Amino acid sequence: RFYGKVDKSTSFVTRSVLCVPLEVDAKVIGALEVINKTELPAFTEKDQQFLSILGEQAALAIQNVRLQSRLLDQNRMAAVGQMASTIIHDLRNPMTSIKGYTYLLALENPANKEYCDVITKEVDRLSGMITMRAAMKTLTLARSTASRSSTPSLPAAIWRPRMRLTLSM
Repeated sequence: RFYGKVDKSTSFVTRSVLCVPLEVDAKVIGALEVINKTELPAFTEKDQQFLSILGEQAALAIQNVRLQSRLLDQNRMAAVGQMASTIIHDLRNPMTSIKGYTYLLALENPANKEYCDVITKEVDRLSGMITMRAAMKTLTLARSTASRSSTPSLPAAIWRPRMRLTLSM
């Protein structure tokens, strides 16, 4: 749609407008608009066909960037999950040993049972903290990944023309 107030507020004069939707899988993801054709007549059917083809290519490029961004985010999440799992496993192994030896110490010398109970309780608390921290880190990364993937930035290469196209009509 043409919005005349922009012309008034910028002192720009719009003489002609041609706009096509950017569609992927029958879903509109944007619009491509050109204004003020330098030659007369105003935009023609050939101009519209050309802009539609250009719009299809632009829509596919945008969709590809979005898909690549999602894939990178998924790979990043998988790597973080694997790393967190490895760290938790590496921390729990010595804690299991500490708990086991603490139990044996309490069995050998009942006078140490009170101290051994404190050690066991603290190891359990530490284990819970490790699990909770890993879950929170994963959730935080997932949230930041989700917010980034909803508005991916497009590389400048998409918008930089690689060749000059000239229409002769």
